[in-house]
Amino acid sequence: MKSYTMRDACFACTTPYQIIGAIEITHALQLDADLYIFGVFPNSQTVADRLKSYHVFHDVYVVDTKRFGMGSRISLGLHFLFAEKTVSFFLPKDICYKTFYSSSRALKKVILMGVLKKRNPEMNRVIYEDGMGTYINSSHPLNASPLMKKLEWFLGWEIDDPKRTRMIAHVPRLVEPPAFLHGTEVGQMPGLYSDPGTIEMLNDVFSVDDEKRIDERYILFDTLRPNPAVMSDEDFSILDACYSRIMHCVGAENIVCKPHPRSRKAQDVGLRLYTSQELPMEVLYAGMTDLEKRVLISYTSSAMFTPKLLFGKEPCVISLHRMLKEKRGSILFEEMYEKMKQEYSVPSRIAAPESLDELEMVLKSIEDI
Repeated sequence: MKSYTMRDACFACTTPYQIIGAIEITHALQLDADLYIFGVFPNSQTVADRLKSYHVFHDVYVVDTKRFGMGSRISLGLHFLFAEKTVSFFLPKDICYKTFYSSSRALKKVILMGVLKKRNPEMNRVIYEDGMGTYINSSHPLNASPLMKKLEWFLGWEIDDPKRTRMIAHVPRLVEPPAFLHGTEVGQMPGLYSDPGTIEMLNDVFSVDDEKRIDERYILFDTLRPNPAVMSDEDFSILDACYSRIMHCVGAENIVCKPHPRSRKAQDVGLRLYTSQELPMEVLYAGMTDLEKRVLISYTSSAMFTPKLLFGKEPCVISLHRMLKEKRGSILFEEMYEKMKQEYSVPSRIAAPESLDELEMVLKSIEDI
């Protein structure tokens, strides 16, 4: 039998939020861990290179996801059948892990875990928080599709083995585990280590400098434009009317708009745009000493709730999801909104107005907070 070098853990990440979670866990548990970054966000290679210099992880790998070439069901099946070859371009041949940490059930992560389970059949799996998706019960992203279950069963991977899987989150009581973990207790995820050294490291790793910080009190997260599957032209007009009313109430100089990263056009009501799209809000929040004095506004952006989840901070939140006529995009968000409102120590700091006049009343009510 081939022998492998055993390490405590590995983390499979696709977003900055997941990387920050990996840093939290590794630091709190003092793990000898590797980090695999599936490079689907800007500057992922720079993030990896800078993380290496801080020695948070034993090693950091950036996975070129284009090399997977997934498209048809046939190519998917081949990747599963020849999984060891699929991951050979990034996974060292002589390594295995005690625990596999991941926030999602992305196909590439499942294939990586399948290979690692073959190397160490006793490897455990920890599902850790992935932001809003972790807290929405209506459509759980961790439940495998029938096709995935068949492929995993055929290969004997036991990805969803409840005896070797557990789940952790920042607010465990708000989480409903996936079907295969039904009835199990969700564990507590360690909080972000917020000493100045850690904040300085995050700023350096994600390339945050003084010129890229957000000083405005009001931060507006715009939605994806265009997005015909979710929003009609009429709803975009309503959203822009909200933006105009907000500017009128608080002053254009006091608000900045962060466009959706995948937007092909921007709102045109005169809001000043934040252009450093490569910077994750989680890191920008970490450097805001006045975070609880900020006002976060959006239609359905989970960035409004990140301060509470990651840092236990309670800025004012104005959610616009009840303003629009089309409800497809806001049904799931309503669930998250209600959960976070109950979680706030001062629930009145979260509001979801249903008209322009109510929006203006909410804005006036928080002017002196």
